[in-house]
Formats: sequence, structure tokens, C-alpha cells
Amino acid sequence: MKSLLIKPGRRARMLAALASAVTALAILLLGVGSELPPASASTLPPERPENATSAFTSYLFLPLILHIPATAVDWVDNFTSKYTGWIAAGDGCTGTYDTSKGRYRVTISSGHEGESCIIWNSNPTNSPLYPFPRQFYGTFIARVRRTSSDSYPLLYGFQFDTAADSSDPSGTRWALESWPQAKDTGCGDGEGFYWLTAQEYRSSTSHSKEYWNHEDDPGHECNDAIDLNQNDWNEMAAVRHGSTVSVYLRNFKNDDGTEVDHTHTHDYTNVPTIVPKNSSEALGWFQMRVVSHSSSAVTVEFDRVEIHSSTTAPW
Repeated sequence: MKSLLIKPGRRARMLAALASAVTALAILLLGVGSELPPASASTLPPERPENATSAFTSYLFLPLILHIPATAVDWVDNFTSKYTGWIAAGDGCTGTYDTSKGRYRVTISSGHEGESCIIWNSNPTNSPLYPFPRQFYGTFIARVRRTSSDSYPLLYGFQFDTAADSSDPSGTRWALESWPQAKDTGCGDGEGFYWLTAQEYRSSTSHSKEYWNHEDDPGHECNDAIDLNQNDWNEMAAVRHGSTVSVYLRNFKNDDGTEVDHTHTHDYTNVPTIVPKNSSEALGWFQMRVVSHSSSAVTVEFDRVEIHSSTTAPW
């Protein structure tokens, strides 16, 4: 009978081969999650991941080798896939994906002054980002610019912790929205304004704004961190934690968004808890919004939207 003992030299070669195989497996498993986007980025396009990506809290365990903590990013859409479920709702309002540039373009046609365009997510199961998260607290971010003339006034931004009835512009929601022009605002030269609102639905004809930036007029915050120029990017973020909502704004010196120009941060404390019109209605949804204040057509592009579970500063 042959000896079952393994010679020392052969044993060393076998152990080396086993170690190589385990290392290769670890690299393969790590590669599955290697396309996660950064928690925040200091630059705008053209640099972005090749594909829209989604990440949820997870841990990877490799026996005796690795324990990899979860990323802070919960959900990011950079619009490089046209299957992520955004739908624009409103008279004269259209929404289209430009996946080659990673943009979602919203146009409100001429003759629809005062029209509100809600861009909500239908959460399709074939989306590369499925499921769309319901987030009550956390960080909400949008990068956005106007591409129509800055002579045509408009409002843009996003709504968070909204009711399920996303098509109702007076429904229960939080909103961070900006007016990127100085005309007829009461703001200083070169300043636009933003507002932070919380609203509860009351009826089809009556609703109450439970919270505004200021208790007194004008009810909005003038700020030079909102770029007023055509094709220049603004980045807006709201961080909601408990009874505090922190607003972060920044704009960029040029239309490729490579150099930050101005920033703004403000904490709003003791903010209210909003309640939907009935107890069965789901809150926690996120949507984009554009409002035309021009008789001419207006166009806005969203470059990226993010929803994070983290409540730390986004930049």
C-alpha cells in the first residue's frame, strides 16, 4: 500500500494553489459590487459611471478572509439607462432620457405658463435600480440646470417624503425648489432664491403649507449659490434627520461643472411632521418637479439624483 503522507514540497505547492484559488474567488466577488457610485462627487459631468447603479446596505462575508462594510450610497440614478422608471406628468409636459449624456430632460411647451410638471418614478421591476426606495429620513440630492433661455422664468427642484399620489401637485410632501433668476424676486443683483416647504393635503381646493423658510414675507431665501445662467449647473441637497432639515446648495463656474463657485448651508430646526390625507396613504417617495412661469417653452435637465440613508453632509 502506498503511503498517504504528502511530501513537504508537494504540501507547500498545494497550499499555495489553494491560497491562489481563494484569492481569485475574493476578487471575483468584489468585482460584482465594484460599480457602486461614490457617496458624493465633487464634479459634474462628463465624468460619471458607465451604468446607472443601485446599492443597498449589505455585507460580504468571506470565511477567514474578508469582512467588507456596506457603502453609504443607497440609490443613485445618473440616467444612463432609460429603464429606471421616470414619468413626467402635467399638461404640455414631456420627459425624455438622454442616456448618451446621462441626462433626464424635461420640457414644458409654450402656452403652459404656470404649469407644474411632476416627474415621479413608476418603480418598474425591469429597472436596473429596482426597487425604488422609500426614504423618510436621509439625504436627497439633485443636480439640475436650465437649458432654455434665462429670459424664460421657471422653478425647479425635488420633493421628498411625498405621498403616494405623486400626480397631485398639492399632495402631502416636503420640497426643496429654486427660482434661478433675479427678476421680480426682491433678491439682490445676481441672486436667485430657494424655498423649503412642508405641505399637508387637505382637500382638492384647500391645503395648508405647514412650514416655510421664513415665517414672514417673502417666504423664500435669496442666495448667490443658485446660478442664474443658461446651461450652468446647480446642485441641491436636503438632509432630513429628526426635526431638522439641512439645506445644501452649490453652483459651478462653467457649464461643464468642474469648479465650484458658491456654496450655501442652512439648518432648519423644529420642523413639523406632515400627515397624509388618510392613514393608509404611503409617504416616503421622491420626485422631481419643474414649473413654467413663461409663455414660451422651458427646458430643464437633471444630471443625477441621489437618495442616501446617511444624514451626514453631502459635500
